Parts: sequence; structure tokens; C-alpha cells
Amino acid sequence: KYPHCAEILSDLNSLNVALMHGVDARKLEEKFPQGKFERIVFMFPQSPPKRKGRNKIQLHRALIAEFLQSAVHVLAPNGRIYITLLQGQGGTTVENAPRGYLNSWWVNQAAANAGCLIASVHKLDSDSLHEKGYISRGYMDSSGQFLHPLNISNPKKRR
Repeated sequence: KYPHCAEILSDLNSLNVALMHGVDARKLEEKFPQGKFERIVFMFPQSPPKRKGRNKIQLHRALIAEFLQSAVHVLAPNGRIYITLLQGQGGTTVENAPRGYLNSWWVNQAAANAGCLIASVHKLDSDSLHEKGYISRGYMDSSGQFLHPLNISNPKKRR
């Protein structure tokens, strides 16, 4: 299924990158009680559906909110959180998307509730990801929408 997996894992290991599976993004402080990470990256988060069918937007909002509430506990001073979403999912004012705020994941609100600020929103170089072997498994990939990483900082932790 992933023909370049061994090569990619080897490259990451050579860079001292630790890969972990089965980590609940909503409970990072439990998995990493002493962790103080400079960067936390959540690529294309999705809440699994409760039943067959499409996910309810409330589940995605809760996932983002709970992730941010947890991530601030393991974020180093001046650390950054990056969340990559499809254009329009975040609900930020800089996203040019027809969805509208009520049909978004309310990332601004979730960040504020976690004591964070969205420092920037910008287009992800998806061509670069594809060149490195990334293949989208989601149905939205074919829609032509851009992917946007949200650069989130926690001003309370600045020193």
C-alpha cells in the first residue's frame, strides 16, 4: 500500500524523528507528561464518524478544541502548533471559501479558548507534498481547494 514507507521511515530516523502511533491527540499531556515540544503538527485532522455516513461538523469542532486544550500543556515556551485544513474548514477571515463561518470548524474560537492566537494562515505547498510521495486519501482532494496550515502560538507561554 505504501511502497516508499521503509525509505521514509529510515530518513526520519536519521533525523532523530520519533514516530508514534495510537496517540490520542486530545490527551497529549497524558502521553507526554514531561514533553515540551517546539512544534506540534496535526495534519488534516478528522474525527471518525459515530455511525456510517458523513461526519457531523460538531465532532470536528470538538476534536480541534480538545486537541488545542491538550497541546498547550505540552508546548514549549514560544512553541508553535500547526494544523493543516482544507480551505474554508478553519473559518478564519483570511480564508477565501464559500463555506461561511457557521459551516466551519471554528478554529479561531478553539484557539482562543485554549489561550492561543492564530499567528498566520497560508497556502500549503501541496505540490511539494505530492513530490515527496504524499497521497491524499480524502474525498476533498479532487475538489481543487487549497490546503491551509494554521500557525498557532500561545502568548501565555512566551518568555
